[in-house]
Order: sequence, then C-alpha cells, then structure tokens
Amino acid sequence: MNTNTQLDSIFTSQLGEIHEKWGWLLALGIAFILLGTIGLGMTFALTMVSMLFFGFLMLFGGVFQLVQGLGCRGWKSIVIHVLVAIAYLICGVIIITNPLLASEIITMMIAAIFMA
Repeated sequence: MNTNTQLDSIFTSQLGEIHEKWGWLLALGIAFILLGTIGLGMTFALTMVSMLFFGFLMLFGGVFQLVQGLGCRGWKSIVIHVLVAIAYLICGVIIITNPLLASEIITMMIAAIFMA
C-alpha cells in the first residue's frame, strides 16, 4: 500500500460524505467570499443593521428575563433578575433608537477591554 492510497483512506474515513461532495463546499466558500466582498463595500449599512439586530435581541432577552424573573416565586434574587431585565430593555430601546451612537459606544467598550 503506497502513501497516496493511505492518505485517501484517511480522508475518506475522516471526512465521509464531504469528501464525495467537495464541489458544494467549494461553491459555498466562493459564495462566502463574494458576500464578504460585497459587505466590505457597504460597511455603514451593515453596521446599522447589526446594531438594530443587537437591539432587538436585547429587547427580546429583556422580555424573557422579566417573564422568567417574575415567574420564579419564592426565589431570593427576583429583584436582581427584574433589575437586569429592565436594564436589558432600556439598553435595547436605546440601541434601536440610536444605532450609530450605540455602535460607537460598543466599539469603544471593546477597545477598552482589549487595552486592559
């Protein structure tokens, strides 16, 4: 058995169906490269969309946190749970109403974390 057949058997055993359908994986990679290139041309719009998405995630997270916090009767930290939920809701509304300011603040927070 030469090294090429050993290498092929290793690839086949490890990759399974991906080895047989490599064309789809290549097409997916090319599509991601094209979408990334298009995204580099419209960074402002993608920033605004991602901030709105993040704001709605925080809003929904705040609602679910509030429902879960109020549903846990007899638990000692209901107040903390509700306060965190209210903070999520307030931050979600702020991000949705002013996504440009939110993107600047989040960028500065990430930079401060990296500098620390």
